[in-house]
Amino acid sequence: MAKIDEARALIYIMVTVAAADARLSDRELNRIGVITDTLPIFEGIDRDVLVEQANNCTAILEEETGLETILTMVHDTIPQRLYETAYAVAVEIAAAEAGADFVKT
Repeated sequence: MAKIDEARALIYIMVTVAAADARLSDRELNRIGVITDTLPIFEGIDRDVLVEQANNCTAILEEETGLETILTMVHDTIPQRLYETAYAVAVEIAAAEAGADFVKT
């Protein structure tokens, strides 16, 4: 299993939550873009790299044990200091489909 960094782990969390209903909506993808443009952890990471990582996550999720693989990678990567951030981005993406706006743009 590949080792991921903290920023990639947060991307994987967002993509996994967005894909929970078996599709990624434009609203969810837009919200991921806003979050990656806003949070300092993503500063300096090229947008193409973020898209590539989101695509990598989607590919892993399509595998038979993809969800377990993603959860293990995220668990092994996210330090305690980022638990609240991880929770916040997950909630933000989950709320995006419902039209809620917790992160002001």
